[in-house]
Amino acid sequence: MEIGDLSKEKSMKYLAEMHKITKAEKLYELVGGRILELKAVAYAFSSGKSIEAGKRVINALLSSKEISIEKFKKLFANEEEYGEVLEANVFAFHPSKNTVSFQSQSIEYYIRKRSDVFVDLVNLTSDNNSNYASTSKS
Repeated sequence: MEIGDLSKEKSMKYLAEMHKITKAEKLYELVGGRILELKAVAYAFSSGKSIEAGKRVINALLSSKEISIEKFKKLFANEEEYGEVLEANVFAFHPSKNTVSFQSQSIEYYIRKRSDVFVDLVNLTSDNNSNYASTSKS
């Protein structure tokens, strides 16, 4: 049995009712109606963990295709956070060069094409000190 994506309406209802997220439309635009992705992004958004650091990484990688692992680690509060973000398969660690890049060209392309969504997410979660990625709109 295959479970299809939720509709936009059902996705937004899920985010609002189950996770108490009031600005669900931007999160829906980011991941669509896949329930596992909605659940993951809702958790990250609600906890504030990965989104803040993830958007800083996106901003850095949009400026230069690779960053050093040291710079990558400095964007996170602790080792658990950067490990969590690497596990999401958006970014790739290259041990031979000790660098981090986007996982694939298709992910980079998607992020560049949907930069309006990522910039809006930055504005939803920013606190003047962490609005690092607000200029990443290409």
